[in-house]
Amino acid sequence: MVAIDEGRFDSIFESIGFSKNEIKVYLDLVKQESSTALEISKRTGIHRSNTYDIIRSLISKGFIREMSIESKRVFRALHPDRLKGYLDQKRQEVENVLPELTKYARQHGTTASASWISEGIFVAREILMDLLKLKSSIIMFGASLSHVDYLGRSFLEDFHKERIKNQILMKRIFSKEGVDRFSALNKMKYTEARYLPEKYDSNTSTIVCKDTVLILIFGKPVLVITIKSQDIADSYEKYFRILWRSARKTA
Repeated sequence: MVAIDEGRFDSIFESIGFSKNEIKVYLDLVKQESSTALEISKRTGIHRSNTYDIIRSLISKGFIREMSIESKRVFRALHPDRLKGYLDQKRQEVENVLPELTKYARQHGTTASASWISEGIFVAREILMDLLKLKSSIIMFGASLSHVDYLGRSFLEDFHKERIKNQILMKRIFSKEGVDRFSALNKMKYTEARYLPEKYDSNTSTIVCKDTVLILIFGKPVLVITIKSQDIADSYEKYFRILWRSARKTA
């Protein structure tokens, strides 16, 4: 049987609303043909009574099926393709209420300054893609290579493809360890990259676009702090200009 690196999936499942114990139970059942609640409890180390509650929750979400085999009540995980269906369902639910929410937002207006924290890699990717809707230049500094490992090369390729298609200029500052990435970016249209000594590196990326500041913290889970404030965005942009003048253009 192929081993499952459960740690890889934690942030993904948490980002779509799974609790830690739901992740344990679902991944445990994915590896089995079928199991009783007692068997699941023994393998996962979750108390039997709690295991039943978790199973009921996963059944309601459509990830587990209850069956009867030889007079025993057993449970089986549905095919992992169900994940895509689950996400499509949630997306449709959001789209159904979006017109009403948009109307409400227009009635009450928006505040001059606001901030909030989002969690999970899927959310981080969506926030970054939404940034392109502002159709304004982007500046970014910090976390030279961490963002590639977390966000994924295929996502970053899609992001830059969309950005370049919309002729959105991006300026990016790396630390010296990201020189290869820095060189690749400089070959793209509407892109300028420079680098600073490694002492400036961190696990945090700061991105500024128009009146929006994003602070991406690459940990477990990935966190995104979104700040909507022109004054704060202007302050970060001034700091970026200081770094930009000090950064090197060539490796």
